[in-house]
Amino acid sequence: MTIETRTTVEPRDIQTVEFECKKCNKVSSWPIGKITQPPTSCECGVPHSTHWMSPGGDTFTSITHLLDAIKRLAAAEAGEHFRIRFGVNGIEREMRKSS
Repeated sequence: MTIETRTTVEPRDIQTVEFECKKCNKVSSWPIGKITQPPTSCECGVPHSTHWMSPGGDTFTSITHLLDAIKRLAAAEAGEHFRIRFGVNGIEREMRKSS
């Protein structure tokens, strides 16, 4: 017998978005309903903080569109005749990798 565990999320499941600085590891988190565009640099204020992205650049624009799409999908899903889910790597897979 085979047992398969899948982990999926629906747009309405997404409550926050977070950005982590690769230099200082500071994590900044925002409620999905309040963030309209991504931060362009770390909020830590440390001089080593690098510029992450430029407003209007490809990454900035893509993230902004993604945030908007998540909000729109979460709101629209109630009136649709289908449900959309995104598969993500589950906890089980991560636990096997670390064993």
